[in-house]
Amino acid sequence: MTLSPLVQCPASMTGILTSRRLHTLLCLISSLALLSTPLQGQPNEDDRRGALLLQVQLPIELRSIDDLVQSVNHAVEQLQKIPATAENGQRPYLILRFINNADRASAYEACNVLAQRLAHRDVTTSCETVTLLSGSIQDHVLLVALASQQIYLAPATTLGPIATSKSDQQTLSQAMLDDYLRFTAANQLLPKAIVLGLLDPAQGVYKLTTDQGITYATQQERDELSQSAGFTKEQTLSEPGSPFELSTRQLDNSINTRVLEQSDAALKAKLNIAADLFFKGATTVGEIRPALVDLVSRSTAGHLTAADINEKTKLVKYLSETGHNWIGFNIDCSGGDYPSILELCNTIAELNQRGRDVRTVAFIQNQALESAALIALACDEIFLSKQAVIGGPGNQPLSADELIDILPPLKKISEDKHLTWSIFAAMIDPSLPVHVYRHRLTGVQQIFCMDQYNQQTELENWKKQTLIDGSDGFTQSEVQQLGLTNQPLASMAEVLDHFGLNPTLEPHSKRPWIAAIERFAMNPWFASVMLTIGMYGLFIEMGTPGLSIPGIVALLCFALFLWSKELNGTVDALEVVLIVVGILCLAVEIFIIPGFGIFGFSGLGLIFVGLVLASQTFIIPQNSFQIDSMVDSVATVIFSVLGVIVLYIGLTRTLSDTRLGHMLAPARSDQQQQADTQWNESLVHWDHLMGSQGVTITPLSPAGKIQIEGAIYDVISDGKHVDSGSLIEVVEVTGSRMVVSTDIS
Repeated sequence: MTLSPLVQCPASMTGILTSRRLHTLLCLISSLALLSTPLQGQPNEDDRRGALLLQVQLPIELRSIDDLVQSVNHAVEQLQKIPATAENGQRPYLILRFINNADRASAYEACNVLAQRLAHRDVTTSCETVTLLSGSIQDHVLLVALASQQIYLAPATTLGPIATSKSDQQTLSQAMLDDYLRFTAANQLLPKAIVLGLLDPAQGVYKLTTDQGITYATQQERDELSQSAGFTKEQTLSEPGSPFELSTRQLDNSINTRVLEQSDAALKAKLNIAADLFFKGATTVGEIRPALVDLVSRSTAGHLTAADINEKTKLVKYLSETGHNWIGFNIDCSGGDYPSILELCNTIAELNQRGRDVRTVAFIQNQALESAALIALACDEIFLSKQAVIGGPGNQPLSADELIDILPPLKKISEDKHLTWSIFAAMIDPSLPVHVYRHRLTGVQQIFCMDQYNQQTELENWKKQTLIDGSDGFTQSEVQQLGLTNQPLASMAEVLDHFGLNPTLEPHSKRPWIAAIERFAMNPWFASVMLTIGMYGLFIEMGTPGLSIPGIVALLCFALFLWSKELNGTVDALEVVLIVVGILCLAVEIFIIPGFGIFGFSGLGLIFVGLVLASQTFIIPQNSFQIDSMVDSVATVIFSVLGVIVLYIGLTRTLSDTRLGHMLAPARSDQQQQADTQWNESLVHWDHLMGSQGVTITPLSPAGKIQIEGAIYDVISDGKHVDSGSLIEVVEVTGSRMVVSTDIS
């Protein structure tokens, strides 16, 4: 068949058209494939799973194991009702987050019961079990973790040694070892050699590189391998006989246990959990020792004073150290002293870094403005009433310079709580624009200001979503949309009931009269007055030989000064030691060694450093905020010294002729008066020994003992070191104080 000239084409043209059609068809097919397939690394919305997070307070004990198993059973029943399970065929997650307790360890029998339950077929077919561990794990909760299907360790977590833990006062039995190895082989979350090393220090653990890859071996397995296939590289993780501790730094791709930040956001992103299908158990399973801390302002301004906040900081430390593992903060104030609130926030944020897990919960009844919002953000969970407001302007807005100074400690707190520092900054600076950003590949949402956004490594993957307006603070519904809180609760009693605790629990506080005395002593002016009076008494005592009333008053005032600073949380053992050693050096200079030399200057220097450090919470300043604080501390001590000089001059000029003036500002004694005073205050007098000769029976450096006519006396040399057995002569006597010399007249 021939074509008419109008439609006939050359052969070459026909080939070109055919090639173009084929190219177009291939592009269309590729486009459809891209549209139907998610980007690499981007979670498919249809594959998102449901999850239920159950928090378990350690230790696991026999008396509470029935309740714990019942909670697991109830959680499995709840997970079976999640609609997404039937739609996408994916099993939901049952996540067990264990809250560590460094002081008490779990019983093996109880852990074995829980492990058997998690490994049972009706659990594994209904859900996928995940264990979250943090801190130092040295008990048999490791058996529970090995029985689950995934293990995630918080950064800086360590495992073992299990066999040397204080959970069971018994040796490792063969039955216990068999249980560990059975779960290890079933889920392969940790290599067998590592588990054996954690249980039995005699094993020794080695990381070996062979032709087939990396393997872990005990001492016996290593010896057998070296005689057969051999290995190319060896790393000793623990020697036989040495306790083995596995840290997160030692985890690599050859081990199926992974490291993950213990935040809800990181958990949902890692496990691809749908935000609307992520549930938490209402209560923490296990023994809970709760405590309440009131942060409610009683002043008309609504602010908390520095003394109030420092008192609460001390209380939080005390509650943590006495075994409380659930601390609730009832907040209703418009802010407070920023340095004190930052110290409180640091204390709250670092509770879980001190070897024990403490769950912190904040409740805001009406308001937590400006810096008060930081306290709530430092807690693990936040609850608000429907009318509550968090953040926004208060009565103490920060200047631009103060905002810059406060950012470093703010970033540290946010890092400890796994939150973006932009959230914290927006609470105290309502003018700071912040946006919700969504990661294009992972779907994770974060809140960034422009500065923090520019610090991200994958700027092209973060897409700006909505502007967050915090000019008037954030309401309960707004905070809930940001994922920072759960449903609204009307009162602290409802919060306690939500966690299964006694709703009538009273806040921890001291007796009213004790608290009133401590608040009075925590005022900054009290410490300054005590310091000035103490220095004045020390100044008078240095000019009046012998311990007198000014010296006693000085010691008392220094003690009250340190007590005041200890109440404010700025005094530790170092400051007390420096001041005490400084006073002892001055005592040596005044009472033992004549003149004013190295002991005198060293004593003054130690006292000065101790007084400065007693007014701050750090030793070496790390940022401008701490530098300003150190300048204030130094200025306080210097002004106290100037106050002593001005006070002495004023008293000597106005009251010099009165009896009160002689008591408060005695005239500086000349050498003869000092000698007479020392003679009168001495209990014994050795004037008759003047010019006598004797022999040293101990070295004099410069103090020591001599013997004169069979009697032994305490003396000091005239400044030289004198060996034992040397001939000496008494050259000066003042009361009971004798000075000897080797220069015999």
